[in-house]
Amino acid sequence: MIYLLYILIGLLIVLGVNLAITAFWAVHDMYVHRDREDQDFTTFKKYFVRRL
Repeated sequence: MIYLLYILIGLLIVLGVNLAITAFWAVHDMYVHRDREDQDFTTFKKYFVRRL
């Protein structure tokens, strides 16, 4: 039964790292294109969804 807990923890770690990397690249894209668009949450969401 404990192996199910290990699998769940492993999946949470993988998904957490994936979301962190995606957020990093979304912020990077926001700053690269800062001259074309405003720096707000909607711009972040747009680049986050594009990277996802």
